[in-house]
Amino acid sequence: MLDEACRKNLGALAELRDTSVHFYHRSPELEERVQEIGMAAVKNFVAAAQDWFKEDLSRFNFYIMPLSFISPPPTTEAIELNKEEKNFLRYLARLDSGESDPNGKYSVAINVEVRFVRSKSTTATPVRVTNNPNAPAVRLTNEQIRERYPWDYARLTEECKNRYDGFKVDKQYHAIRKGLLDDKRYCYVRRLDPDNPKSAKKPFFNPNILKEFDKHYTSKP
Repeated sequence: MLDEACRKNLGALAELRDTSVHFYHRSPELEERVQEIGMAAVKNFVAAAQDWFKEDLSRFNFYIMPLSFISPPPTTEAIELNKEEKNFLRYLARLDSGESDPNGKYSVAINVEVRFVRSKSTTATPVRVTNNPNAPAVRLTNEQIRERYPWDYARLTEECKNRYDGFKVDKQYHAIRKGLLDDKRYCYVRRLDPDNPKSAKKPFFNPNILKEFDKHYTSKP
């Protein structure tokens, strides 16, 4: 018996096939929804192969480019969708009304959220924070920023006191710390009003900043 979520996903693919000739515009919403049902179709295929034929397809590594890695255009223009495009989006909205189980084996559509976490896996995709203006931009949420930069000034100072022999909060310490404020690998400066360059600000630090302090201080035995 075909799972209901899988049946709806196949219906969405068939509708896309039948009406795509009427799609004229590069609409971000259309691109997003098409990718969501496409990812769900691959996921459902793998699940069905396991359920029906006891065939494990994980060895083929069906990786799909996460939607979050698709960079938005630098400027956005208002796009007037035609009747068929609007009808298709409404059809998808009715199919994927949010009633399906997000943890279910089959899906109508899939939404991908990307999070950066530490991993020792050899298959993990390496990501490096850089000041290179030509590097592709990845935007982090406030929660992700706090996860990456969990220490404030007081916590950083306390960690240094616990780590280094004879450590003092003096001109040397402040000079080293201030010299790293613009390095995104170690510090993120949060402004109370992000749109106001004169707004009050507070720096937060990544624990890896201790690697830089290791060059100047002696660790406790």
